[in-house]
Amino acid sequence: KKYATSTGKPVLSSWMGGPDVEEGAKALRDSGIPCYRYPDMACRTFNYMNEYRNNLETNFERIDMQSRLGELQGAREEATKLINDIRKTGRTLMTEAESKKLLKLYGLPVTACEVAQSPKEAGEAAQKIGFPVVVKLNSTTITHKFDVGGVKLNLRSKEEVEKAFVEMKESVSRLASPEGFEGVTVQPMISLKGYEIILGSSLDPQLGPVVLFGMGGSLVEVFKDSALGLPPLTANLATKMLHQTKIYTALKGIRGMKGVDTDKLKEIMVRFSVMVVEHPEIMESDINPLIAGPDGIVSLDSRVLLHPPEVKNLPQPAIRPYPYQYTKTTEFNGSKITVRPILHEDEAAMAAFYSQAVWPKGCDTASPVSKGAAAPREEIDRKHLVRTCFTDFDRSIV
Repeated sequence: KKYATSTGKPVLSSWMGGPDVEEGAKALRDSGIPCYRYPDMACRTFNYMNEYRNNLETNFERIDMQSRLGELQGAREEATKLINDIRKTGRTLMTEAESKKLLKLYGLPVTACEVAQSPKEAGEAAQKIGFPVVVKLNSTTITHKFDVGGVKLNLRSKEEVEKAFVEMKESVSRLASPEGFEGVTVQPMISLKGYEIILGSSLDPQLGPVVLFGMGGSLVEVFKDSALGLPPLTANLATKMLHQTKIYTALKGIRGMKGVDTDKLKEIMVRFSVMVVEHPEIMESDINPLIAGPDGIVSLDSRVLLHPPEVKNLPQPAIRPYPYQYTKTTEFNGSKITVRPILHEDEAAMAAFYSQAVWPKGCDTASPVSKGAAAPREEIDRKHLVRTCFTDFDRSIV
């Protein structure tokens, strides 16, 4: 029995022989040592244990990236109003212009988007943006624009834009319906070199909102290179999703091409996931493609599908989002300070706080500082920082 706990490491055993060795196998199990009939079962269990440990270590890795989620407080109210106004009309599909406005409120990089209801307006919008431009169908009912001729690329003059408007109206009326054409959006033609990525969300019957990241573009369903995660994401969870995809190898830089700013990409993933959990009215959403290159990251197309207005019990996320309702600004000794629940990314600040604090003798001996120390503690137990900063907002806040 002492061998089950004396090493400080898990001990697994395998004893083949069926009924002939049952007495010995029972003795091992009674001593706290799992006994398997075949070695491959023991190996599989060991791999699961190792994977579980790695998952925990990844989840609790120190986060040095600042997602600056506090900047989004003003955006939430405006985004809620935008979504509610659309649902009041009975619509469930946001136009591209509306969806890009929503993304922009959450600090996600989008292209400029001007709505035009006539050829003249389209030409003027193109002159305002600057050539070359892209003209896309603006519709509250049609989601796949390419299928109905709803995208015209690389237009270099006002005349070409006006002609594209007329041709698109005719094409949509013929391939879909006249009601499906509700004007166009005029956007700059982006020449950014990079990789096409998809960032999206959908609903799982049991887990609620789920975030997807992977290789995007028109072949997204062919390659099926993607990873799933539960929102709201942290920088660590976003990193884990990146590592689970094949496209990540290319994003780091290959064949002389510079790598993508992965910290910026992770911040985009985190902010997108926050948008999803803060607005349960969103049933599906995707940014495809999200172009990521050495010179920047930008969303070229986006789609947001809302729950119908009659749906009252909206799905909730499996992980409780950050409780912004407890954030407040107050005055202390003549200075304004912000009091808020702790974030995972506050670990570095907490470590700095402990290193500068002076702890009097007789302080709590169970605290993470040295017993009886009267000087600053330069190093703090990482386990304490994890318990403090990686808070379960559903169970640890009252």
